[in-house]
Amino acid sequence: MLKKKCLVAVIIIIILLLSIFPSIASQSFKIKSDETALSQSLNIKDTKMIQNITLYIIINNTDGNVEKIFKKISRTELNKINSNLIKILSSDLDYIEKFEYVLEELKENNLISNNIKLENIIDLSKFENKTLKFDNVTNKNFVAHFCPIIVVGGGIGLGLGDPESRVINGFAHFLAVIGGLGYVLCLDFLESTAYQLISFLAPILIGYLAAYIGIIIFAVIPGLFYSNLVMIGFTPLTVWLCLPEAED
Repeated sequence: MLKKKCLVAVIIIIILLLSIFPSIASQSFKIKSDETALSQSLNIKDTKMIQNITLYIIINNTDGNVEKIFKKISRTELNKINSNLIKILSSDLDYIEKFEYVLEELKENNLISNNIKLENIIDLSKFENKTLKFDNVTNKNFVAHFCPIIVVGGGIGLGLGDPESRVINGFAHFLAVIGGLGYVLCLDFLESTAYQLISFLAPILIGYLAAYIGIIIFAVIPGLFYSNLVMIGFTPLTVWLCLPEAED
């Protein structure tokens, strides 16, 4: 019953989002240049011309500290990083190694500090049970609890709840919509299940995360519909939908 209620709630949110997207898409986006301090109008169709992208990096540690960073990066560099992250997630590495390699990829590209360790964002004790075996579920709607999670892809992210005002958790609520090339890895230790969502043009992946702790990276330029999203961390509750869901 709880799972059904969560899925219904996410569907309602999706409908609301879809209802406002046309009005958002019809507007121009304002970009502020750090070098020239000038603002210029930018239509969605013009974003392909932008070569440099500003990343907004939020790091919520388990101790409650929140760090916010703006970093400029080229489109080529960002595409390479995303490609490497997808390769890691789709590899034959075991689950803990995937989390470690994703974190190292972010460090190697100077997106996060080398001082950040995996135990700063997730509870590694869950991985100490060597006899634990995960059932694999791919491209199916799911509800999971107390989960380490990785999200990589092109899409839209909406966080509700100011990280600085929350002592323990980073965001009260987080909604992610992933389209194009994307990958989600979520480990539910309570159900001994590894959920994997993979998109390439289709399906569209819609996720809700409650009280998320970890690293979030947005591409804030160029524009809403050309954003990239990278997340690696922990959530007490997450709900994900595939549209359309794969048939059995």
